[in-house]
Amino acid sequence: MEILDVQGTNITVTITSRYPNGTTENITSNLNLKTGQLIDDFIIPANLKSGDTFYDQNLGNVTISKTEQHEYSGVTRTVLYASTSQNTYVWDQTTGVSVEGTAQTSEYSIRTIMEDTNMWQPSRGLNIALTDLIAVLVLIIVVLIVVAVLYYLRRAQK
Repeated sequence: MEILDVQGTNITVTITSRYPNGTTENITSNLNLKTGQLIDDFIIPANLKSGDTFYDQNLGNVTISKTEQHEYSGVTRTVLYASTSQNTYVWDQTTGVSVEGTAQTSEYSIRTIMEDTNMWQPSRGLNIALTDLIAVLVLIIVVLIVVAVLYYLRRAQK
């Protein structure tokens, strides 16, 4: 899913579906968080919490059943859960964007999961930053030693 435009509660998105036979399909849709025009609930209002509800014109009021921490696209996020008789939904709490979901009917089964996003960046963490700092310091020390050795070799030749 690519978010193309946001104007208040109106959101324009392109949804790309990839099928088992390798074909893809792109559909551009207009969502409206206020009226409940949410299509497949790929985006819901942001910052909801367990027990909150939002309106979906196809499903009626949907209640957030629980909140948990899970990793998506390399970052631990707070996510929201809801389910209907056929669907299970998981959204990022801060953005309201779907990170995972399943739909099961007698005719088909669909599973979606976020593979990558530019909405948040994986944290490199303190350990990697410390490793980078040590590598730079070692490089500086090696350069200084080489310069010192060359200086003393030149002086010794004179």
